[in-house]
Amino acid sequence: MRKVEVSVSCIVPARNESGSLEELCREISGIDRIREVVIVEGGSSDDTWSVAQQLAKSQPNFIRAIQQDGRGKMNAVNRGMEVSTGDFIVIWDADGTVPASDVSKLIDLSIRESIFVKGDRLRGYMAPGAMRPINFLGNWFFALLWAPVLRERPSDVLCGSKVFPREVFESLEKDALIRDPYGDFALLHAATLSKCSVKSVEVTYFARSYGVTNISRWSGATKLFLFVMWMYRAKLFSRNMRR
Repeated sequence: MRKVEVSVSCIVPARNESGSLEELCREISGIDRIREVVIVEGGSSDDTWSVAQQLAKSQPNFIRAIQQDGRGKMNAVNRGMEVSTGDFIVIWDADGTVPASDVSKLIDLSIRESIFVKGDRLRGYMAPGAMRPINFLGNWFFALLWAPVLRERPSDVLCGSKVFPREVFESLEKDALIRDPYGDFALLHAATLSKCSVKSVEVTYFARSYGVTNISRWSGATKLFLFVMWMYRAKLFSRNMRR
């Protein structure tokens, strides 16, 4: 029987990341499974949009550059989903902090088992200065909250590198799309609703070489916590723990 080749799309949310985009696209092009890249720029104060357009012009059959129509990373992911065509979706942060070799492992596992696979920076190698101490503690806090739902040991739930079948996104509730500005929790929420297994893979996490993080520590953490509380009120956590 002839093996059917699945298609993989890579969505790259990019805000103020002009200094890392070109190198990231070079790394992405080295992964044979990825057939298209969708760079989604949103509200940059640097020349990210110009760089994205140049990259798309240089490889028109591989890279597409669009702009998001709202605010926040989740909106950027949603815009990328609207124009992407792949059976599997790779979300890859434009800061280039997770190497291609590790993302390739996530892709292989996701396709092989048809599951949601996320990078785990908390258990992988983390370069000095890659994550601020308060962020590290916050990530562990949310890892502990999610562990019973995902039915795995506590692991990183905020890593920007993740791979999943397209149908996972199609089960995303509108409320989740609106409530989670970053998308990490909303996508995990969608995976649990679609009964798609979630696995973590340790990844290397380097310090960014350009710019600064686009996430506010305190307001971002508050929004994420409120999203988790919404899930508790919706009894999603308890439903999944009983499965």
